[in-house]
Amino acid sequence: MTRLLPAAGLASLLAGLATPFLHWHGVLSENQFKQALLVCSLAWFVLAPLWLVRRQRQP
Repeated sequence: MTRLLPAAGLASLLAGLATPFLHWHGVLSENQFKQALLVCSLAWFVLAPLWLVRRQRQP
């Protein structure tokens, strides 16, 4: 579990950064772009604090 949170958080961050490029290249429609960006943003803002809190609790 200690490595799962950072990996999932970083994956959501990278996916959120890749989403505009996929839309720009025509891979994603505008609705798909908005939905993917929403999901990636929510995942990042939920997972990043959990990751940091867990990191501070470990000795």
